[in-house]
Amino acid sequence: MSPQRVPYKGYRRLEDWSIKRFLGHHYTSFEHEMMDANLRRLLVIDLMLMITETMLLIVPEPGIAYHGILIGFLIANAILIVVIWTTIDFSIQSTAWRQAVVTLDLILKFVLASALSMISQSSHDLMHLVIGTMYVMVSVIYLRNTIYGVLLLMVTVIYIAILPFYQPDLNHRFVVSGNLVIFALGSWVVAYLINRDRAATFKAKVELEDLLKRDLMTKLYNHDTILELVSREVEAARVDGQPLSMLLLDLDDFKLINDQHGHLKGDEVLLKVVEVLRKTTRATDLIGRYGGEEFLILFTRTELPVAEKISERIRQAIEAVDISGVSVTVSGGLTQLNEESAHSFIKAADDKLYEAKRAGKNQIMAA
Repeated sequence: MSPQRVPYKGYRRLEDWSIKRFLGHHYTSFEHEMMDANLRRLLVIDLMLMITETMLLIVPEPGIAYHGILIGFLIANAILIVVIWTTIDFSIQSTAWRQAVVTLDLILKFVLASALSMISQSSHDLMHLVIGTMYVMVSVIYLRNTIYGVLLLMVTVIYIAILPFYQPDLNHRFVVSGNLVIFALGSWVVAYLINRDRAATFKAKVELEDLLKRDLMTKLYNHDTILELVSREVEAARVDGQPLSMLLLDLDDFKLINDQHGHLKGDEVLLKVVEVLRKTTRATDLIGRYGGEEFLILFTRTELPVAEKISERIRQAIEAVDISGVSVTVSGGLTQLNEESAHSFIKAADDKLYEAKRAGKNQIMAA
């Protein structure tokens, strides 16, 4: 799967201006990743600007009194660097806070560019500072399209409103204002196009990551992933003090099905069992293919009695399945987390599974 190429249908969906709709449940992760990148990039940009603006203070003024502006910028920029560093260092995850910090930082840069452009109107024309700032920021920093639209509009309107105080020539003001409007609109279009590509690339990346976590045939979590989830949920259950139950299922006499009906029929049986598992479990339950015909199910925030009812419902639903004359049953080992490790938790379920096998199969044994 290549992140550089996105199906046309995906781009059409993005053209409704809703990246949130395009990314679906991945949108929150997308914003967090973009905000993390924003803060790191802005920190580097701000540090470099601190160096360059400090050097400009040392250089004699070339007929333009910009030292006061630079001093004000350096003070504000130093405060923002501290805020950004604190946000990164303390891992402040609030999207609203991060959006506010990034927006404030961009406003500061637009103010600096606009101020330098304004005070030079009588002798030089530094409008390119404002335009350059627009294009650099939308290319490097992610903000929602609506926020960028409001920000660029605000900069343009304020710049045009203040311009007469610094540029007496009407024709020159008209040219400057017209160019600024055109380039502001162009900046917003560039921001939209870049955000669209960012969203498409991010979606391709998370889909590829998800694919690597899945069993190719059943599309359930694969062995390594379900083990990681067990470790994660065991730790979360300890921290939150919430119950956690586990069911380890094994298809009874599955080798006979393969031997008597062929491996294709065996695959069909596995897929049918997976379909039953999806229908009989809850949205909060985690299902993985633990082995060839073994499945591991985590019942998060679930006491053993409730997990036992769900497990029995699963067993009965699988027993009722008939696949072109082939029926299948399952045995299961069920346990609830106590104080053991993730490894011991799985072993406890595995021990109960073998108890169920020895007791005659087609049953759930609970610890």
